[in-house]
Amino acid sequence: MEGVSRRRFLARAATGVGSTSLVSGCLDLGDGGGPTIPVDRRLSVGSKHFTENRILGFMTFEAVNHVLDVQPVHEIGYGRTSTIWEALVEGAVDTYWEYTGTLWYVHLQDDGPPARIDDPLTLYQRVRKDVRAAYDLECFSPAPFDNPYVLCVRPEWAAETGISTLSGLFEYAADGNPVPVAVGPEFYHRADGWPGLLDHYGVSEGTRRAWDPTVAVVNLVLGYEFLVGETIDVAMGFGTDPQIPINDLVVLEDDRDFFPPYNPCPVVRAGVLDRIDGLGELLDRLGPTIETAEEMQALNARVVVGGEDARDVALSVLRREGILG
Repeated sequence: MEGVSRRRFLARAATGVGSTSLVSGCLDLGDGGGPTIPVDRRLSVGSKHFTENRILGFMTFEAVNHVLDVQPVHEIGYGRTSTIWEALVEGAVDTYWEYTGTLWYVHLQDDGPPARIDDPLTLYQRVRKDVRAAYDLECFSPAPFDNPYVLCVRPEWAAETGISTLSGLFEYAADGNPVPVAVGPEFYHRADGWPGLLDHYGVSEGTRRAWDPTVAVVNLVLGYEFLVGETIDVAMGFGTDPQIPINDLVVLEDDRDFFPPYNPCPVVRAGVLDRIDGLGELLDRLGPTIETAEEMQALNARVVVGGEDARDVALSVLRREGILG
């Protein structure tokens, strides 16, 4: 164990598919070009590209690096949801953190919107069962905090229009006010995103056609910049984004309960568990380490606002929880 702890990760963050795979303390050169790590002692740890998922990914990476006799391979920042999920299913990545609502609405549904499950534990138990059956993947203990999609507005705009709920926003649009909106590219297409939201709130086809030219599809950072700069009036975000409290933004209430729970949990290929002793127990310890959305929001702020490295933030959580010595 002490030897594993000394073989520290020596690399920059990988930023996408095809980046050089780096492991703790050595580069896999293959074909006699240098030291190689046996396949059965490697664990490819991935994440999506946004800050929170990178922090969670580094928690797995560093916990494995320090606690288990395994060489973690760096795939943090692998890509968007569809990209990293495909990598996990096909074996290019061994583990990453996915959200229960995304598992339920995106990865487990092929024929229309699923039944809504409101209780976080019930949803986790269901997706754990279904992911195992459909993909031979295992889910481990989720974080207690929920990170839902949200639609945000400036406080002065909310005060001026009197809008504080999603139903109020959609009624306002139906009255001939297709306000400028910024949404992320995944949200714009997903069943648990913009199209599903409009369906759930009964937005008519006529209102959608009138609204569509004012809906901008941009990344998360630009969405907040446009909102604060008054280029748009509504921006999609995540509930744990630090930009919300920093800019005193108003989150419109999901008053008709569209969004499901989104608790992040480690997901791993079942075959990996057979060859790495103790991995399941370690992943089960990681999930409950961050309890509240406010705590996760503060961790995200350390990266987004404070400029800290996501890896260093992850290490601080692991040390606080006694997972690292």
